[in-house]
This record gives sequence, structure tokens and C-alpha cells, in this order.
Amino acid sequence: MQTEKQRILQLVSEGKIAVEEAVTLLEALEKQNTASPKTETKVTQEKQATTEQQEKTDEQKTTHTENDQTREFFEEEMKNFRKDLSQVGSVFMELFNTTVKKVKDYDFNTPFSFGEKVTFQEVRTFDADDISQVFIEMPNGSVTIEPAELQDARLVCSVRTSLQDDEETTRAKFLEQFVAQADMGTLRVINEMKWAVVDTTLYLPQKKYDEIKLRLTNGTANLRELNARKVKVKTLNGAVKAHRLTFDEAKVQTANGEVELRSVRGEELEAETVNGRVYIEGALVEVEAKSVNGTVSITNYGKKARKVEAETVAGAVELYLPSHLALSGKLGTNLGKLDVNLADVNKVESQDQMFSKTLNFTKESENSKLYIEGSSKTGTIIVRYTTMLDTEE
Repeated sequence: MQTEKQRILQLVSEGKIAVEEAVTLLEALEKQNTASPKTETKVTQEKQATTEQQEKTDEQKTTHTENDQTREFFEEEMKNFRKDLSQVGSVFMELFNTTVKKVKDYDFNTPFSFGEKVTFQEVRTFDADDISQVFIEMPNGSVTIEPAELQDARLVCSVRTSLQDDEETTRAKFLEQFVAQADMGTLRVINEMKWAVVDTTLYLPQKKYDEIKLRLTNGTANLRELNARKVKVKTLNGAVKAHRLTFDEAKVQTANGEVELRSVRGEELEAETVNGRVYIEGALVEVEAKSVNGTVSITNYGKKARKVEAETVAGAVELYLPSHLALSGKLGTNLGKLDVNLADVNKVESQDQMFSKTLNFTKESENSKLYIEGSSKTGTIIVRYTTMLDTEE
């Protein structure tokens, strides 16, 4: 038993098999070891049939004692194996976090650090009545969209780049590769000068737009008091933040950075990050949130909430739900805990196996049903009712 455990652990540490494969091998080993005592017990009982009754009773007691000792030994070995496997996972996550830290510490604000720098502004104004869609693409720099005080759309770009000959020449070369124009209902802002850092702020009059699309390579996206049918935000390195965002469909993605959406309202929302926290708070019908390395926290107080899904590998899951709806929930974790504190659920079914814990719960109500799914490999999953209320009709 000890030898087999060490072999499996060695294969995991060498990267030859995944943790899931190790768990499968472990379960097979468990079945093999538990089946053996049962076979021995059966043979012993057949032999005891020809002996006296007192002898049979003594033998059964001895057999039960041996089985208990075997079970205790096996459970202790599994406990040690789980500890060793967790240490392997910790080493992996430490290497992952070290790589992420190197990425975060890199000075992306100066992609080309040689030469003298120059800073200047580029300001444009557009008639917002003709704008129904916004498309912004920036290789370096943050993008912020805020409500405008006037009826025109105003674009303010703060540019920092390497000086070429003089400031006038540098500005001219930048403008050759910079697009900011509105035609056929779409406002396009595109910077093709890769070594220039352009922090962009767009002031938009408040109305419902058809689509807002931001594509960033290195920079943070901020949206405030914006209403659109579709919202798509994607950045490779940087956070995605929004406050008082209203939409029919929204999808936000970042590879390295947190996702923070507060007081949002919409029909469908997808939020995803590889490294960082996902925090969502608002009135939503359907929401899906994922993180590889970070906590996923969702507070949904929508009156018509229909689906909440949260998934993370290395992090906790926190779900805060409206209390007036019927519920159907499914939770699962490998190494964490499952904590559902809902006083009025009607039925709870749980399974606690080696490296696999699941919990299903339901709540009956005359109102519509909210489906909940929560998954974490290593973290705890908690489910609570939210105290926040949707005050809008």
C-alpha cells in the first residue's frame, strides 16, 4: 500500500499524470484494499461453519478487529497521501504565482524604455446623435468611458511615446497611425503605434447604445454609468471595472487582472479571468463567472434571476442570492468545504468522498426558480441570502 502510494505521488510530482488521474488510481487502490478483507472474511466464515459455536464467535470477533485495524491503517495512509498531494499542488501554485508576479512587476507603461519621452494630448469631439456603436482598440494604455455633461461625445487621449526628432514630428507620426472617426453610426478609436502608451477617456451622452466593444492588450478598462444592448471588453493585462452598467448582454475577459462589476443590471453576463478576483454585484437574470487563481464572489439581487454559475480552481466561491425565489443548487469541491446557510431549503443531499465533495439543495416556492452551480478545486464554497434589494421595477 505504501509503495503504491509513493509511486502515484512520484508520477504527480514529475508531471507524468494529472491530479485527476491520481485520484482515479487512488480510488481503484482503495476498492482493491477494501475488497480483500471482505474475501478473507468469507473464507474464514466457511471454515468456521464446521467448528463449535463458541469458536465461531471468537473467530468473528478476531476478524472484525483485524478489519477495523486494516480500515484504520488505510484511512491513515489516505490522509498522508492527501497531505502529500496537497503539497504538490502548493508547489505548482507557488510557481504559477511567481510567474504572474513577474508579469505584474514588468513596467508595461514603458514598452520601449530607450530614448527621451514626450507627452501630449489629442482631443476630438463628435456628434453623439449619430453614434450607436463604439469600438476602441489600444495596444498600450487604459480606456475609461464616463457620462458626458454635454450632448456631444468627447474623446481625450493622453499620449506618451518616444521622442522622434522633435515633439511636432512625434505628434505627426502618431496621428498617422491613430484613427478616431465616427461614420455610419460607429465611433472607432484605434491606435496602431505599438510603442505609444495612450490613456483614453471617452465621454458619452447617456442613452442606450447598440454595442460597446473594447479590445486592449495592456491596460485597464473602466466603464461608468453606461447603457448598451451589448458590451464586450477584453484585455490581456489589466483589470476590468464597471459601475452602474446596464446591458442586455455583456462579456468581460482578462488574463491577468481582477474583474469588479458593481451595481450592474442586465440579462446575461459572462466574466472571466485567469489570475485575479471576480466580484459581481447587481440585478442580473443570468450570470457566469470564472477564475483560475482567485476568489469568485457574486451578489445577485435580481427579481427575475434565473441562473448563477461560479467556477474557480484556486480560490473560494461566495454566492449571495435573493430569498424570494425557488432554488435548485449544485455545489462541488475537491479539497475545500461546502457551506450552505439557507434556513428554508426543503431538501439537501450531500456526498463526501476522497477528493470529491458534492452538495445538492432545493427550495420550493411559487415564484420562478433560480439555478445555482458552484465549483472550486481547492477552496470553500459558501451560499447565503443577500440583504440587498432591487429597488427598480
